Formats: sequence, C-alpha cells, structure tokens
Amino acid sequence: MTDLTKDLQDQRIIYALSTNFVLYRGDEGEPGFFLFSLKDGKMFRLNKTSYAMLEALDGRRTVEEAVDLLATTLRGDRSVISKDILSMVSLWQEKGIVCKRDQKP
Repeated sequence: MTDLTKDLQDQRIIYALSTNFVLYRGDEGEPGFFLFSLKDGKMFRLNKTSYAMLEALDGRRTVEEAVDLLATTLRGDRSVISKDILSMVSLWQEKGIVCKRDQKP
C-alpha cells in the first residue's frame, strides 16, 4: 500500500488547492466552472461536481468534512461521493492540483 493510498484512506487528512491553481466560477456573461494553472496559463473547464469537490478541499476541511458538505449540497449518496472524491484527490494530487495542507503547494 502506497503512502498516498494510506493518506486517502485516512479521511482526517486535509487537502487544499495548490497555489499553482485558481478556481473560477463564471457569471451570466461567462457561465461555467474553470480551473486555471498559474504555472503555464492553461485553463480547464470543470463540471459542477468537480468544481464543488475542489472548492470543498479548502485547506480547512478534512476529506470527511468535505464529503459531508458535498453530500448535503449536491444531495447525493455519501458513500458514492466519498468514493468519487477519494479517486479524484488521488488523481489531482498526482497532477499537482491539490496537496496535503502540511505539504508545500
């Protein structure tokens, strides 16, 4: 079992968006959800769920608290959301989009 797998199974771990990225929610003139890379200027269009997940990983909430928030705001099944967010955190951490709070972004 890798350290990342152990961390993801410990839902008390706190993750945050890396300082190399910024979230943006469009308005009426530019609807949608975006993730911008400050490092290379790339823009990624997100769906509502991915945006909500990244927003919930704010560096203050634990993964478990983020799951609780998402289950309420998205009105979804907590076990499904938990599985999805753990999968996404793994991918996002590999890509440098999120990091453990106690790690340098």
